[in-house]
Amino acid sequence: MIENHQRPGRPMPASGPPSLQWSGERTAPSRYRAAAVQHAARPVLGDRELPGPLSLGALSGYGAIRRLDNANGYRCERADTLYGRSTIMAGVAPRNTTVCARSAAWLWMGGDFPQVVDVISRSHYRMPVHDRHIRVFNRKCPPDQMTAVGEIRATTPVRTVCDLAMLPEKEDRDERIDELIGDLMNRYRVTPDDCLAILNDNPFWPRSAAARDMFRSLNRL
Repeated sequence: MIENHQRPGRPMPASGPPSLQWSGERTAPSRYRAAAVQHAARPVLGDRELPGPLSLGALSGYGAIRRLDNANGYRCERADTLYGRSTIMAGVAPRNTTVCARSAAWLWMGGDFPQVVDVISRSHYRMPVHDRHIRVFNRKCPPDQMTAVGEIRATTPVRTVCDLAMLPEKEDRDERIDELIGDLMNRYRVTPDDCLAILNDNPFWPRSAAARDMFRSLNRL
């Protein structure tokens, strides 16, 4: 059960903009440090914000920036907080969408940036963003199953768990997803009954039956 500010439908507290201090794992040359600090307010940095076309690779090697593609990346320090991750995701996910599934899980938990950007929307997006396909789920998402984090909308932790459990088996159902579901449930105190309540209200969602079976089995443990 999610409690206090983590209850579904209530905005999660933002920890504020990330520090402008440098936190690379190794000492980078001063010109790289200056560029990173100068553009620290920008969540996604490209070649134009860095001193030279090889800077992204150099900063990535120093552990200061994580690449999104060959020309863009984000500061690793920014991804350490919920607010920071929301600013990064806002620069990747299409506007007026609700981040869900793998993308919402990254927002809540951090880790490696997902290779596919999952959103709830009625629109379709053919062009990739930072070499990532935009995967659209046209599922209803009532207000109590989404929340605002910074400038983006995202599914709540309990709804995110449900969406992860319904991912296509041949494509996404692997040990990593199962581990991610468990980590989300533990961190945000999501119970199997929380998920079953949502799934029972939406019996015709694709793979909802398999997801219900999984949460029922968890209840028997």
